[in-house]
Order: sequence, then C-alpha cells, then structure tokens
Amino acid sequence: MHRLPILTAAATGALALAPAAEAKVTPTHSARSVARAIVASPQLLRGASWVEHPPRGNWAATSTTRYVGFPRSGPSFGLLSSGSARLIGRPDSSGSLSTDNDGPLYRGTRDAVVLRIGIDVPAGARCLSLRFRFLSEEYPEYVHTGFNDAFIAELDRTRWTAATGGPRIHAPGNFAKVRDGRLVSVNGAGAFAVTRDRARGTTYDAGTRRLRASRPITPGRHDVYLTIFDQGDHQFDSTVVLDGLTANRRTPCVSGASLD
Repeated sequence: MHRLPILTAAATGALALAPAAEAKVTPTHSARSVARAIVASPQLLRGASWVEHPPRGNWAATSTTRYVGFPRSGPSFGLLSSGSARLIGRPDSSGSLSTDNDGPLYRGTRDAVVLRIGIDVPAGARCLSLRFRFLSEEYPEYVHTGFNDAFIAELDRTRWTAATGGPRIHAPGNFAKVRDGRLVSVNGAGAFAVTRDRARGTTYDAGTRRLRASRPITPGRHDVYLTIFDQGDHQFDSTVVLDGLTANRRTPCVSGASLD
C-alpha cells in the first residue's frame, strides 16, 4: 500500500533551527536518559537500551515543561516518535507532517522505536502501571486504513508483529490495549480513540486522552518494552508521551488501558 510522495520536513529544511520555545523538548539517543524521564522512582530503574530505532532523526526526547497533562511523576517525561519527537510543540500548520527517519522494515513496520527499560520491582509490589498519551498525524484521512500507527507496551518479552499491507497488528503481550482487546492506535474507538480536540496545543491532527496502562507483576527483575511505529510507510508521524512508570501495591490490578 502506498501514498503519493510528499515533501518531508527534512527535505524542505523545516527541521533546521527550532524556535527558542521548543528547546524545552530535548532530543536524545540515550536510552537511559529517556528511561529516567519515564520511571517514577530512580530505585526502580535497573538499565535501559534500544531494541530497535531508525538510523537517523530525533525519534526520542525528554522534557521538563508541563505539557499535554505531563509530567505525571517527577520533573520530566519521555517521548518516542515514528517521526521527530522535538516537533510536538510546533503549531499544527500541516495536515501531513512527515519525517522519514529511514527506518528499515521491522516486524512489518517502518521507523519503529522499541525501548527496553530494565526494572527492579520491590517486595510487596503487585501492579505495574504507566501513564501515556498517543498522538498522530494519520487522522482523519487514514483512519480504518492500512496506516494504523500504534503504541504497544509489553513485559519481559516483545513479540508483536504487524501486516505490511493492512491494519492488522498482532500483539498478544500488549498491556496498553483497551479491555475489549483493541489497541491504542489510529484505528481506535470510543473513549480511547484519537480525536482532533484531544491533540489541541500540539502539532498533531489527533490524539488520545491521557491514559494509564497496567498489568499484574511480581517482585524481582523485569524488562518493560515500549514501542511506536509507522504502519504501511514512513509518512504521517505518530508520537507517544510517557511518564509515571511504577510498580505499586494497587488492588485490584486490572490489565489494560484506562482513563488516567
């Protein structure tokens, strides 16, 4: 499936110099820096690494500026993007914001970013949770098409796959899904769908509400995998804002995404 070629931000030079106000979003390729911005407590963080990322571009960032309801815990939050994370605060002056990071085909997707965060879950903790907000440029033109960009969160194993020519995404371990089984994606529905109003103040055409992903967990060492990607091609970017990764005693601990 292909869309007509468009001029990307990189091709037009739009990424040259950001206005001073945008310096509050700091691009980084340091997995540990992004993980520190996401994890609620330094004691929880054991390590971090990239499982997959494009060969170029600003696909990850951190920020200490209060924005779209973040940070939720501590002074900072993290961002992962299939395009350029640093562009989130720019005016929504384009209906086709696209940054081709030259990501190879990965599990059926392009420009995929997969962050592994190693955590040490303390004794007595039984519930893992993460706050997030998904934003995308795919709306409204490509809702219910094969360009179904999505955010996926997994524990201890990452094994999602996606169709190259359609909207199908198989992610059996995803705990950021809606409780009816749907993913948080461009094709989402109901209270968890992307809408134009929910992206107000960002450069994106639509976004979700602020959400919380949860699942039961046991004490000890674990790995959390956080993924975003372009499905179908490199065009029309999506970004996820992330914070408040924690392990706590909350009961009941119901797997899936809920309104935060």
